Amino acid sequence: MTTRAEGGWVRLPISEIADFGSGDLISVAQLSERSTSCPYPVFGGNGIAGYTSVTTVTSPTVILGRVGQKCGVVYRNTGPAWITDNALYMRRVKRPVDVSYLALALEAARLNDVRNQNDLPLITQAILRDIVIPWPESLEEQRAISFVHADVDAFIAALQRLIAKKEAIREAMVQELMSGSTRLPGFADQWPEVTLSAVATGLRGAGLSKEAVVPSGSKPCILYGELFTTYGRRIGNVVSRTNTGLGIDSQAGDVLIPGSTTTIARDLATASALHTPGVLLGGDINIVRPGKLIDPDWLAYYVTYRLPGRIAEIAQGTTIKHLYVKDILRCRIALPTVEEQREIVAALLDVEEEVSILRRRLKKGGEIRQGIMQQLPTGRTRFYISGEAA
Repeated sequence: MTTRAEGGWVRLPISEIADFGSGDLISVAQLSERSTSCPYPVFGGNGIAGYTSVTTVTSPTVILGRVGQKCGVVYRNTGPAWITDNALYMRRVKRPVDVSYLALALEAARLNDVRNQNDLPLITQAILRDIVIPWPESLEEQRAISFVHADVDAFIAALQRLIAKKEAIREAMVQELMSGSTRLPGFADQWPEVTLSAVATGLRGAGLSKEAVVPSGSKPCILYGELFTTYGRRIGNVVSRTNTGLGIDSQAGDVLIPGSTTTIARDLATASALHTPGVLLGGDINIVRPGKLIDPDWLAYYVTYRLPGRIAEIAQGTTIKHLYVKDILRCRIALPTVEEQREIVAALLDVEEEVSILRRRLKKGGEIRQGIMQQLPTGRTRFYISGEAA
């Protein structure tokens, strides 16, 4: 049933906007990689499943995952495509419809929340027909909303491409600068090879567990698992706290390396330079304490990018891989001067800051997109077309 709203908007069930139906069966043998001979995407319940040479639709349409955990997820093709029987698609429109706007409105309707509750999640045509969505009667306003959303999506996509490019540059810089294959201006001396134990000492954290961490605790602490989940290569502020006096007190400049992993030994080459003294360091944390000849940030980079292969060799165990600080200290490293180390770190941190700024912009773009999804397809925020409310 149509419900009249203000300003040219109505609330309509999907059945009064368009008819949806299932796609057609296609065999796995008919799917391939995208090519000139198979240019058309095949949409199933989880999005594009492959490409084929035949089509079920030739014009842009709205596609919904019909079955599986992603049932109700909204897709939109921009041209010819094949729709499988695991998806629903708009077969016929009953009033002026901008395809992109309808896709937005269905996305805002959170169709996955209204799926049936059987063992096999499903969005049926009967369920879909009765879903009521806000609907602008003006096709111009539908298009205006779509254009705004497309602009935000284009902005987000451009940021994602730029971030990927910057991250590739960063990775190349790290490999070249940390290996010495590329040298910064003013540095040309050969890097001597030394055993890490000659320029650093090591110890092991102890005594802390998740149960010991309390919000009102009096001492900052770092748990072993947080080296994977919470912290990066530089640790400034410490988020966990504990009341216990157990653990090893950190010194500013300690380099922290996980002591075990259930995945692969290379994951143990995840080093963090801690710049905060007096932090309690929990068990299963290897602590490398650099001497005067090593910059902590440089060492964290070196362990992460130059020692994974060596650490994979010295890690012990099968199901769980263990790494011990005494074995880390036996590793040999190529050691530039402290001055060069610090210049390398500064160059890398500059690039990492650029990536961080772009990631913050990307997060903001996501928030803007979320605001659009919450406001524009509801009519709470309006466009004015030709000087009048659309």
